[in-house]
Amino acid sequence: MRTLILGAAALVASIAAPAFAQTSSTSDLSVTATVPPTCEITNAEALDFGDVGPVEEALGQSDVTLACTADTAFSLTANTGTTGGRTLTDGVSSLSYVLYSDQTRATPLTATAGIADTSDATTGAATATIYARIPAAAANTARLASDALEDTVTLTVTY
Repeated sequence: MRTLILGAAALVASIAAPAFAQTSSTSDLSVTATVPPTCEITNAEALDFGDVGPVEEALGQSDVTLACTADTAFSLTANTGTTGGRTLTDGVSSLSYVLYSDQTRATPLTATAGIADTSDATTGAATATIYARIPAAAANTARLASDALEDTVTLTVTY
């Protein structure tokens, strides 16, 4: 009886075992992503000339923070403001000012001539500084009523 059981177990094992060995195949899966260049203005500090005296020029500046993809070339431009002519106003009085792309205030910042730079090669961060001046001739505030004057300029980043 013992021989019969062992023989039956051997028969079951031979039937359950595959008749041939398993094989496998491999292939590589390519995984990709494309990161297009981007650049956006995340903050623009208010440009405040402070108190403007009656005859001296007034200087100001504003830092504009940008978040871009790493090593992205960009240009930051500025329109002429809500008054249409870079003029601070309260609706009655007005005071002209000029924005510049350089610290020496020699190159005006316009809608077509901007601040050209490249974001950080590792972080993509960038800061552009806008410089400003109220010329001494425009600063003849003796003729103006004492009031807060303002304008709003739209900045555009092109990359």
